[in-house]
Formats: sequence, C-alpha cells, structure tokens
Amino acid sequence: MRKHRHEPEHHEEGEDEGWLMTYADTITTLLGFFIMLVSLSSINMGKFQQATSSVRAKFHSDKSSELETLKKNLDSLMIVSEASKDVDVKIDNMGLRMIASNASFFPSGSDSLLPKGIVIINQILGQIKSMKAQMNIEVEGHTDDRPISNSQFESNWELSSNRASTVIRFMIAKGISPRRLKATAYAEIMPEVPNRDKQGNPIEANMAKNRRVVIRIFY
Repeated sequence: MRKHRHEPEHHEEGEDEGWLMTYADTITTLLGFFIMLVSLSSINMGKFQQATSSVRAKFHSDKSSELETLKKNLDSLMIVSEASKDVDVKIDNMGLRMIASNASFFPSGSDSLLPKGIVIINQILGQIKSMKAQMNIEVEGHTDDRPISNSQFESNWELSSNRASTVIRFMIAKGISPRRLKATAYAEIMPEVPNRDKQGNPIEANMAKNRRVVIRIFY
C-alpha cells in the first residue's frame, strides 16, 4: 500500500497577518479617544482653576473686610472703656492681633484676672459672637526676663502659661467652644523690645511692654 506524503500547506502572503490590521485600528482608535479625554480634561481643569481662583479671591476679600470691621469696632470699644493705652489692635497676615499689657489683665506676679481685663475680654467676645463666621482664638502669655520663683510659680513659664489658660477658661465660661481656643506660653523668649541695655541693666519701660497678653483672632 502506497503511503502518501503530506506536503506542507502554502498560504498566500498576508493571510495570517489580517489580525494585525484589526489590532492596529483598535489601538489607533483608543489612542485618539484618550487624546480627546486629555484635551477635554485640560479645558475643564482650566475652567475649574479659574473658578477656584475667583472664589478664593472673593473669600479673602470678605475675610479682610470682616477683620477690618472687627478692628474698627474694637478700637472704638477700647477708647470708650479707656483701655486704648493698654491695648493695641492690629491686623497681620494671620488675622487680628490684640496686644494687652499684663497690667491691664493681671496683678503683678498673679494669674487672677483684674476687673479691667474682664471688661476687655467681654468686649472682644461680644464682637466675635456677632460675626457671621466662627473665629478661632489663640491666647499667648508673655513675660519679661526677670526670674520669678514663689509658692505659686517656679518660673516665667508657669506664670505665662497660667495667665493664658486663665483667659481661655474665662472665654469657655462665656460660651466659646473649647475647640476654637488655644493657649500658648512663651515666658520671656519672644520680647517685643530688649529687656536690658548693652550693659545688662534692666530697661523697666521695655520690661513692662514685654509683659503682655496677646489675643489672636483668625479664621
């Protein structure tokens, strides 16, 4: 019986490569689709950034206007209560800053609020409560560099800390949420002016200025 040899089949050139054309068309279509998405995303992102910038500018403008109004009202109240010499109201890049001499808030070496300090704090809180936005408040305690050591305070750190905390506790008692409050102690490390001259002698006027309570009001 004669065996038949199977000859290899011959295909026309390109017969098995047809799938490559379909694959290439698909890739080209997908590439065009992604290019279109990126193009649309870029346009939308540009519009989004423009809208965001506009809203941000409006927000900062409203904040500045509100802080200016707050400063004006507090300045007037300080004049009426005869505290303008003891309290300086400023606006900086963080918000509104009130600098009060310790003499208007506390007796020397004590953390008990004076009646004058209570009046000033109540005036501040009255203005804050009338504002549309909820403001945050940070109270800073500062001292001069003269060491203190008595039965109540071992150093200026305890004194400045207790004074800041006393103001915070008073504000909480007046209905301000503790979440909006912060007490910070600086002791003598951040003087407004030098405590001493080049010979190391105390400058009493400067020391008095450095003994202060700072109340920051910000968004």
